[in-house]
Amino acid sequence: MRFTVKLGGSILEAAPIRQGILSQVAQLRAEGNEVLVVHGGGKNLSRRLAQLNIPSRFVEGLRVTDAATLSVALMVLAGEVNKSLVADLERLGASALGLCGADAASVRCVPLSEAAGSADGLGFVGRPVSVNKSFFDLLLSQDIIPVVSSLALGPEFHFYNINADQMASACAWGTGCQALVYLTDVAGVLGGNGTTVRS
Repeated sequence: MRFTVKLGGSILEAAPIRQGILSQVAQLRAEGNEVLVVHGGGKNLSRRLAQLNIPSRFVEGLRVTDAATLSVALMVLAGEVNKSLVADLERLGASALGLCGADAASVRCVPLSEAAGSADGLGFVGRPVSVNKSFFDLLLSQDIIPVVSSLALGPEFHFYNINADQMASACAWGTGCQALVYLTDVAGVLGGNGTTVRS
């Protein structure tokens, strides 16, 4: 069976919970399943931005991503968070490869302003539009767990910050996964006003 597992929120930060979940991911792989991991890291990014005196701003739950924020996002999401997840999976005996959507054009996006027509003030925020299934098929066939950070290239080969839930959904759909699992610390699916959507 092929799974996409999305990790986000304090799950990435609470060491016992994180290790327990990654242990289950490694076990899924050891049992012969194909597993693709997609992660966020917004809390890590907000902390690093604060250290650099760069304000964090959000519009309807999406991070406003100017050039300075994007530069830090590349460092934190595709670097620190991604590689620490890879190291943890390797420590558990799984073979993992850290990447972002730019690598091998694994995920391509369009600017959200272009996709939605109403998000001009968000800066470099994108929406995934294509997934390189053959690339992921190759990795998964070699018993490798791809660990994907939520950044991708747009049509003009500029990086864009992608909502990790959207990235996970795109990867699951684009690679033909039978299951998409969201592991996060939020109460459920939230609407634009921040309340839980009941149906």
